[in-house]
Amino acid sequence: MPSTFDYQLPFPPNQVWNTLPAAVQRTKKASGAGNPVPGGGYRYSFSTGMSWRTWGFTVFVDLYSLPQGTQIRVSPSMNLGLVDWGEGRDIANELHLHLTNLLQAQSGHGQGPRPGW
Repeated sequence: MPSTFDYQLPFPPNQVWNTLPAAVQRTKKASGAGNPVPGGGYRYSFSTGMSWRTWGFTVFVDLYSLPQGTQIRVSPSMNLGLVDWGEGRDIANELHLHLTNLLQAQSGHGQGPRPGW
């Protein structure tokens, strides 16, 4: 059974959704920007590549609206194999980090003073 990793972001679901492809592309193991999952709602998927160390993952990302922003559920599932060894958690955490950084940059949060000011 795949693990799930939940995160909360103080941004509206539409903004998170629109930023998701760029965050996926920055995730080092992703093999492309991914795609929305047909059927409506905020469900997105992407895959990671295979190497001598991994058979790769299929990752589903679900977004849920919260009064204070968006809940993100990342569900990485190994394509083959029995033991994850923490790679799925690493993928979820890296995606969350890139998504947070991109959203903060869009809104101007988290940026220090500009040099010379």
